[in-house]
Amino acid sequence: MNIQSNLLDYILQHSPIGVTIADAQVPDTPLIFANAGFMNITGYSLSEVIGKNCRFLQAHDTKQAAARLMNDAIGNGEGCRTILRNYRKDGTMFWNEITLIPIRNEEQVLTHFIGIQFNVSAQREYNELQAAYDIINEQIQNFAKQSDELRRVNAQLHLSHERINDLAATLAHDLQNPIAAMMSFVEVMRDSDTLSAEDRKMYGDVAYETAERMLPIIRRLVDIGRLAKQEIKPLELFALNVSSLVELLVSGYVYRANSKGITIDSDISQAFWVLADETSLYEVIDNLLSNALKYTPHNKRVGVRLARHGEHIRIAIWDEGPGLSDHDKTKIFKHNGRLSARPTDGETSTGLGLVIVQSMVQRMNGRVWCESEHGCGATFFVELPAVDV
Repeated sequence: MNIQSNLLDYILQHSPIGVTIADAQVPDTPLIFANAGFMNITGYSLSEVIGKNCRFLQAHDTKQAAARLMNDAIGNGEGCRTILRNYRKDGTMFWNEITLIPIRNEEQVLTHFIGIQFNVSAQREYNELQAAYDIINEQIQNFAKQSDELRRVNAQLHLSHERINDLAATLAHDLQNPIAAMMSFVEVMRDSDTLSAEDRKMYGDVAYETAERMLPIIRRLVDIGRLAKQEIKPLELFALNVSSLVELLVSGYVYRANSKGITIDSDISQAFWVLADETSLYEVIDNLLSNALKYTPHNKRVGVRLARHGEHIRIAIWDEGPGLSDHDKTKIFKHNGRLSARPTDGETSTGLGLVIVQSMVQRMNGRVWCESEHGCGATFFVELPAVDV
């Protein structure tokens, strides 16, 4: 037993990975143990960390979406894994991959949290972005191959040419925004003289997630026969943190907005949870935010705000574009409903985006509408069932 205890103590103290233990039964969950690896990563001494909550490593940078995710997990007595911007004692920033493990006693009462920290600053960055871009290229090639399969499947099902064209245009529209986003990320990475390592890491993370978001869209091509017959499988709805999802999308559009001199205002006062399908909700917000940027002139503003209204969470995406004429208001959310207003930088617009948005929102038991005055911008509202977490 002594040999095992000594071996365990040796491993904990000499591991390059940080290991901490926090007391979950004391207010603010203070640290009661930290190994030498944690000291090496953070630059602090043992006496400077014992009795403190680990959030002190966030310094001034406390409004990260990942920090909110970790706080929610601790509040719910759950484990999680995320990556935070943390700061060493000398003030230098590093990316800290944190895994939280809840510990319960025999009566299943939460007693402690084990934290495992690993400095991942030197990893991924440009290589991760390059890998993500390689995935996009591979998926584009797969898209071309699966388009041939789409034509064969549609021929077997004797679908009308009009239905085939509508479905192909819908799927192509779904892929336009993430592909355009990936192109923006690569363009950002080319500016290596002014881009910091932190920014490269941020764009790499967003690019990788954008690539992941494309996979479900491409898989729909394989199931195109069922879609064509409108035999759509019901969505599986789960509790989702829509605040984190909106923050992720806004961060992905910052460079595109800056290229037009547009400011994105984000009004998110707290973590809001909704009952939704994650991929569908991502596409809904992505479509509306992309449209806001398309139709807003240079040096104007767009914004996103979240608020609770009764039993629903309302997402409002507004812009300072040309707004909608009375005639345009009769065409939104309809097939072949291209608007008279045109994108300010010549971006493409098929008119199908809002049709897709309305369909997805309705399948998530929500509603979507637009309020606008011609010449005074437009605001699109999405309401989804709220979930109390």
